[in-house]
Amino acid sequence: MLFDFFWDWINERDRLMSDGELISIIVPVYNIKNYVERCIGSLVSQTYHNLEIILVDDGSTDGSGEICDQYMQADARISVYHKKNGGLSDARNYGLDRAAGTYLAFVDGDDWVHPQMYEILLSVMQEEQADLVSCDFERENPSFAEKSIERTNIKYHIFSREQVIVNLGIAKIVAWNKLYRANIFDHIRYPYGKLHEDEYVIHEIIWQCNRIAAIEQAMYFYTLRDNSIVARLTPKRIEDALTGLEQRIRFVSGYCSKEAIVSAVVGYCEYTIATYFCVNDGEDEVGNEWKDRLWRAESAIVREYDGLEIPIQYRKFAKSPQVYERWQRMKKRRDDGMLFLSNIKKRVFFT
Repeated sequence: MLFDFFWDWINERDRLMSDGELISIIVPVYNIKNYVERCIGSLVSQTYHNLEIILVDDGSTDGSGEICDQYMQADARISVYHKKNGGLSDARNYGLDRAAGTYLAFVDGDDWVHPQMYEILLSVMQEEQADLVSCDFERENPSFAEKSIERTNIKYHIFSREQVIVNLGIAKIVAWNKLYRANIFDHIRYPYGKLHEDEYVIHEIIWQCNRIAAIEQAMYFYTLRDNSIVARLTPKRIEDALTGLEQRIRFVSGYCSKEAIVSAVVGYCEYTIATYFCVNDGEDEVGNEWKDRLWRAESAIVREYDGLEIPIQYRKFAKSPQVYERWQRMKKRRDDGMLFLSNIKKRVFFT
């Protein structure tokens, strides 16, 4: 009797989920035959069943496309498109042009997701009438991916678009930890041929939202391969990042508050400074001449927005990297001194 009740409940849940609104999941695939089965497997095993899984084979030459075809034969929810290689943005846009769902999601073909990810994201989206729901993510974590998540244990927060524009870390810049209302992408596409493609569009996406829910739980698991394009520092990677970050500054300058503009300028400055100190002449494809270019780029942005309250460390770097380094050393000595005095006071008053 109890067994029959359990299966009736399972069947009813599956019926409700299969009758629910369609989620289109776009998966770019390019030469990842050692990873793509795990990715597709995590999607077809989702507890929310009404999915359109769009696999875009972006000109693979290692058999990845054939693996996708095999999965399509086994699951009617899967569509496979084979196209000439055009890069990640082009593959995403190809999928966007063909997606039929009320909701959209992206998954990179070498990553995978928790079996309950889209059930939970959609549940929160509908409960909160949100336009976008994000979750946290982790580097590969197979043991957690196998654990069931209790819905009552899910913690999330609701934000306005202005709050997220000011702090993009709330929802994260990446495309793939989110569920979107499909109409957000009516007039948005990813930039063809660019690296750091998410930097170019995240502010436009957020600006299309009224309510954004950010779930604390990690439900997306990413793979960082040694030959991945995100693991290498190249001239194109730097140039594309700077262009995307500058475009964000221009966008928020036209629509958002001064606080949001300062946040965008700070994001630009943080990238240039961090990259400046990552450049090792002879160890990367970029040489020391890029240090000068990065400094000049940061300095130009700081001068342009001099009327805003740009934090002092970015103004110091804009003067010169040497001034910035001296200021950092002085700050560290001052902070160390304050910590030493604090410890002395504790010993005097509490011993």
